[in-house]
Amino acid sequence: MLGIEVFGTPVTLDRCTIICTHEGTTNVTSGVEAIHGSTSQVTMKSCLVRDFNTDGIDNEGRGTVISCTVQTDFRKSAGRGIFANNVYNSIFHNNSGADLTVGIRGATAVKHCISYGVDGDDDFTGTETNCFGFSEVDDGFTLPFFDESANNFKPVKSSRAYDGGAASVTGSSFELINDLSGRTIDHSKVSIGCFQYSWPGGSKVNAVLQAQISKIAGIASTLVAKTIGR
Repeated sequence: MLGIEVFGTPVTLDRCTIICTHEGTTNVTSGVEAIHGSTSQVTMKSCLVRDFNTDGIDNEGRGTVISCTVQTDFRKSAGRGIFANNVYNSIFHNNSGADLTVGIRGATAVKHCISYGVDGDDDFTGTETNCFGFSEVDDGFTLPFFDESANNFKPVKSSRAYDGGAASVTGSSFELINDLSGRTIDHSKVSIGCFQYSWPGGSKVNAVLQAQISKIAGIASTLVAKTIGR
C-alpha cells in the first residue's frame, strides 16, 4: 500500500501530510515512492510522512527532499527512511524498535539532517555534512520531538533539531519559505524537519501575556513574539 506513487512528470509536494491509516498492518506500506525504472523527479518541501512500515520516502535516488520529517512506527520488512538524490534539513526516526536498511540515503548529498532509531552504521548513506546519528542525537541534547506519542513533531528547543538546519542548502534560500504549519521560516534560525520551533507556551511567558510584556518592556509586540519563538 502506497501513500503517493509518482511516475513520469516532475512533481513537487509542498507542505503535505501523508499518514498511513493502517499502522501496524502486516502488509507492506510506503509513504512516497517514485516508480522503479522511471525518471520521475520528486521535490518535497516541509512535508510530514508518518506511520508507514517500510519506506518513508523512496524516490529511487532522484529528486530533492528539503525540511521534511519522516517517522516509522512498525517495520514489516527492511526499508529506508528517506532515499533521494539530495536530502537537506530533514529528520527521520524509526520508532519500531527494529532495524531498517538505512535511515537517510542521499545519492549525492545529505546535509543538516538527523536520523535515529536505526543501527548506528546505517543512519546515513552518501556524502553527509553536519548530520547527527543515533549516538549524537541525544548526546547532551533532548530528543527532537515535542511529544512524539501524541504525534506532535515540533522541535524541542534543547534538541539538535532546533537551529540545526541551514537557510541555504543548494546555494539559494528560495526553497525555504514556510513550514508545514504555514509559519514563515526565520532564515537566521532554521530548525531541522517540517516544523520550525515555536514557543510551547502560546502567547504567554510564565503566565504573562505577550501584549503585557510588550508594554512593560516598551518594545513592539512583534519583537516579543520573535524573541519567544512565536
